Amino acid sequence: MTPVGKILVFVNLIFSLFVGAMGLMVFTADTNKNAEIVKVQRERDVLKASNTTYQEENKTLQESGSSSVKEKEVEIAKLKTEVEDFKRVKDDLDKKYNEASKKLNEKDIVLQTAIAESSRRQEQNAQMSEILKAEVRRNSEISTLLEQTRAKEISERISAQTFKSTNERLEVQLREMAKDMERTKSGGTSALSQVNKASKNPPPDNIEGMVKVADSSGLIKISIGSDAGLTKGHTLEVFRLSAVATQSKYLGTVRILEVTPNEAVAQPVKPLSDKPIAGDRVASRILGS
Repeated sequence: MTPVGKILVFVNLIFSLFVGAMGLMVFTADTNKNAEIVKVQRERDVLKASNTTYQEENKTLQESGSSSVKEKEVEIAKLKTEVEDFKRVKDDLDKKYNEASKKLNEKDIVLQTAIAESSRRQEQNAQMSEILKAEVRRNSEISTLLEQTRAKEISERISAQTFKSTNERLEVQLREMAKDMERTKSGGTSALSQVNKASKNPPPDNIEGMVKVADSSGLIKISIGSDAGLTKGHTLEVFRLSAVATQSKYLGTVRILEVTPNEAVAQPVKPLSDKPIAGDRVASRILGS
C-alpha cells in the first residue's frame, strides 16, 4: 500500500472514531436530555400538585380568614361597646368623685370653721373659768368675812344680853339688899342668904356643853358632868347659836341640881328669856366674861 493510502486509511480511522465519539456524545446527550425532561416533568407535576394544594389551602385559609375576620369584627364591636360602657362608667365616677370632692371641701370648710369656733369657745370657757374661780374666791372671802362678822355680831349680842342680864340681876340684888337693910333697921329677918342663893357660882374651869333634853317643868339635862369638873350648886350660862344672826340669843343662868360623870340636871336660877331646846349651848362663862 502506498503511503497515501495508509494516510487515508488512518484519516478514515480517525474520522470513524470521531464520528463514533460524536454519536456516543449525541446519544449520551440525548439520554441526559430525556432524563432531564423526565425530571423536569416530574418536578412540574410536583409543582402542579403543590400549586393545587396551595390553592386549596389558600381557599381554606381565605374562608377561615373570612370567618375569623367576622369573629374579630364581632369581638371588636363588643370591645368597642365595652369601652363605651367603661367610658360612661368612668365619666359617672369622675362626676361623682368631683361632687364628693366638692362636698368634702365644703365639709372641710365647715369643720375648720367648727374647730375655730370650738377653739374660741374653749378660750371663752377658760376665761369664764378663771372669772368663776376668782368669783368663787371672792365669794369665799365674803362668806368668811360674813361668818366672822356674824360671829362677832353674835358675840356682841350675847355680851350685851349677858351685860343686860347681869345688870338686871344686880338691880334685883340691890333692891333685895335695900329691903334687907330696911328690915334690919326695923328688926326683920335678913334676906342676904336668899340673895347669895340666887348669885352665880360658875365652875373654876371654862367648860362647855349642850342641852340634851328640856322638860315642861323647866329642868334641863346637859351633856357634861363631874368628869368635866361640874359639881352640885355650880351655875352655867345658857345661850343659843344660829346661822341666822337674829336667831342667836342669850337665855339665862341655870344651877346644877344633880351630877353624874357624863351628864347633869339643872334648873333656871330665874325665868329664862326663852324655853331651852335640845342643841342649845351651856358654858361656865360667855366669851370669857
